[in-house]
Amino acid sequence: MHPEPANPIGGEMKQGLKTSAPMLGAALVAAAVTWPTVASARDEVRLHPKLNGRVNELEQELRIMKNRMKAIERRKGGSKSSGRSVRRTKKRVQLIVDGQVHRAVLFGSTRRNTEILHADGDQSSTRVRLRGKANAPGGWKVEARIEFELENNDSNGTRDATPNLDDLNFRKLRIKFSHKRYGAISIGREDTATNGIAELDLSGSTVAMYSDVETVGGGFVHVNAVNGVTGSAAGQTIAASWNNFDGSSRRDLIRYDTPKFFGFWVSASHANGDRLSVAIRYVGSFFGLKDFKLAAGFGYDYLPGEGASAPGSGFVAGDATGPRQQYAGSVSVLHKPSGLSITFAAGTQTRGGAARENPWSVYTKLGWQTKALLPRLGKTIIMADAFYAREVSAVGDRFKGFGIGLVQKIDEASTEIYVVYRLYDLHKAAIASRGQSTIHVVMVGSRLKF
Repeated sequence: MHPEPANPIGGEMKQGLKTSAPMLGAALVAAAVTWPTVASARDEVRLHPKLNGRVNELEQELRIMKNRMKAIERRKGGSKSSGRSVRRTKKRVQLIVDGQVHRAVLFGSTRRNTEILHADGDQSSTRVRLRGKANAPGGWKVEARIEFELENNDSNGTRDATPNLDDLNFRKLRIKFSHKRYGAISIGREDTATNGIAELDLSGSTVAMYSDVETVGGGFVHVNAVNGVTGSAAGQTIAASWNNFDGSSRRDLIRYDTPKFFGFWVSASHANGDRLSVAIRYVGSFFGLKDFKLAAGFGYDYLPGEGASAPGSGFVAGDATGPRQQYAGSVSVLHKPSGLSITFAAGTQTRGGAARENPWSVYTKLGWQTKALLPRLGKTIIMADAFYAREVSAVGDRFKGFGIGLVQKIDEASTEIYVVYRLYDLHKAAIASRGQSTIHVVMVGSRLKF
């Protein structure tokens, strides 16, 4: 038998199968593994028309979020607007510019005449601030402040026909080093340690009225049968009849403030002229009651002799010699749920060997703040105060009065508008037989912070 001839085609096929078997097996395994994914993709393609609208919405929201993030990043690297302040960061020092404008109209009336004054609100004058802030090693912070006021026709009495350079006053020019553990040191023109110690007030209405009552119409003059009209130089102003004995205001000084301990801190300062001031303050809850907020402080000033009294000197009218020692304090309590508040302040100044009695004064105020009346605007504040002083202007003098007022805050515009009525009554012991007229003052004003 002859053997069958070899089949060249069949042999090639067998050889090809033997060669490609491993590759074919790998392809089958890969197909098995990827089949669910292919099936899933096929399902997604089938469902795509139903999801297309929602996917487009999500993509649009994502683009909006990305644009907002880019805007935030741009502000971090350049200028930034944040409510009441404009901030610019350069390297490691941050510059903050802010301030306010406060203008008002006053109506003053005595038994002889009525006067109208367009003024800058001396309760919180028009001003501009420049602050530079930077971090230093070891947890220290450094702040420089330049603050000046532009106060044409202040409501305390000045009557300038037109603005002039006398209306420009540098309030603060200082550098401050602060640390949470070690406290703060200020060098330059700054508040003394006791400035504001007799003016702590939680009513939210200090833009209109507080213990420095002369800021509302202080330039109006008490008159009698001899003096004649309100502007008579022979009369006595409201400002000369009152003193709340608050600490010296801004001076060239060095000041130290301790860190806060459970809401308490102590301040001490030495100013030019050997003025010494020490004060202790507290701001926090009222005996642990969370619904109540308490602000309280007491201060002592040593005032060396500087001759006749000058504005802001801390001396009562007519003092020609010194030294004097001054004590003052205030306390204010706010019941947060109801918005009710009560404030009390008092002060005195010793006169050493002078024959005249030591002058003193007391002040009290009730306030109520609520958003219920005009919730779209902001808080409405209603307040009333009363005050009494002895021996401030001269021997036997008595000065008293009361006031009522309303403040409306406009939160979105960072603005407050207000109206205040005050009655001032002065009894001059030296001319009691002639009498001194009472003065009625109405003040309508507005302050905008930026």
